[in-house]
Amino acid sequence: MTQATVPRPATMPAVVPRVPVGGGVLRERQVVIRHAVKNALIPVVTVLGLQLGAFMGGAVITESIFDWPGVGRAFWTAVGNRDYNVVQATVLFVVLGFVVINLVADLIYGYLDPRIASADPQIRGLIILAGSARPFEDVILDQMTYVLSLSMPDPVVRQQQLAVVKKQVELVKDPSRLPTAAAADLPLNVPAAYWLDLNAYQPEKVAQTLKQPMLFLQGGSDYQVTREDFQIWQDALGGRSDVQFIMYPGFSHLFMPVEGGQKATPATYAVAGHVAEEVVNEIGSWIKRISRLPPT
Repeated sequence: MTQATVPRPATMPAVVPRVPVGGGVLRERQVVIRHAVKNALIPVVTVLGLQLGAFMGGAVITESIFDWPGVGRAFWTAVGNRDYNVVQATVLFVVLGFVVINLVADLIYGYLDPRIASADPQIRGLIILAGSARPFEDVILDQMTYVLSLSMPDPVVRQQQLAVVKKQVELVKDPSRLPTAAAADLPLNVPAAYWLDLNAYQPEKVAQTLKQPMLFLQGGSDYQVTREDFQIWQDALGGRSDVQFIMYPGFSHLFMPVEGGQKATPATYAVAGHVAEEVVNEIGSWIKRISRLPPT
């Protein structure tokens, strides 16, 4: 997949070979490794996020077959011993791990989309499906609060778990302590450099500088990216005639109908289905419309 995605980013202005101040020309290998590959890894990271989540569930089989110590082996042993407390704890750990991993892989792509467009002016338009606009640490806290309210009925234990996340979020928002903070003290165990970069990035502000037409789609029952995010985009770009906003009531983050139109839950993702036909048709119609427009 990386090899398939490298040729397109390699043609972007950001990765075209340049002549440094010293007068030496960058070699093609340096350009590809330092610049093109970084851009090409965007879809790879998305796939890896899904695979890593699946690996956590598959650990039960792998560790049991090879008799390796780990969460999967502990789960299997607990099932045999009818140790329900350990079973519940391991299931909760795997579920939360899957949610967090997919949260990172899924939201960051939409979050960084305007920055990608600003790096490549040849892009004719942007379609943002359930794109987050809030600070990423706020999204994490919001999601963890909601997911734990569903999976952890004991309010005392739930508040203890949330207190850890809130402390991490406060550290991200503290410009004096963040640069020297250890990754273990930050959300998702991610280094401070990552959060410093995101703190300096406001996607709606970047989107305001773009000349390309944009289409924003949002599911009304989405608990990952919410109406609050959608409103931020509307407040920033609502005055432009070439920017369109569509809200689909009762649709999840995957743009699939949620039974009863209620707020989606992690269990929603276990229901087989397809992206709603009206969403697919709207995207196709929008692409046809902008393809007739002259390049910006």
